[in-house]
Amino acid sequence: HSKIRLVSAGMNFTLAVTTSNLPYIWGKNICLNPNYSESGINLRSKPVQDSTYPRYIPGLPPNLRIERVACGTHHAAMLMGDGSIWAVGVATDQPVPLWDEAVEILAPGLVEMKELVNFTAGFDRTAVVYGTNSGRRQVIEIQLW
Repeated sequence: HSKIRLVSAGMNFTLAVTTSNLPYIWGKNICLNPNYSESGINLRSKPVQDSTYPRYIPGLPPNLRIERVACGTHHAAMLMGDGSIWAVGVATDQPVPLWDEAVEILAPGLVEMKELVNFTAGFDRTAVVYGTNSGRRQVIEIQLW
């Protein structure tokens, strides 16, 4: 059995990663509603629904370790071993939330993982802080969520 290795909480949901490197999410409004229709046929239906049990998040690169997790109000972000950042959640440019599969929001190679200082998320942003070769700190802030 796997145990929880990483955990973070958003406004009404929780993200956890097991010792087997498997990410799970549960809470309010985090899984797609199969009865939702963008055509407006079912006006009382919303695009997402609640999940009272952990749901596996597919879509991550299979051979990379999830090093850190951080949740904002309506998104969850995962910092991978190669410095890439993958996320699920409510995207500002999408009509339906992206909870069913992780998407890459920062390509590998930008973050110096050996100099990682902090990885965090806020309302609609994800930020990573790391040291540079010159001894300075670099901040990357992503506002895609």
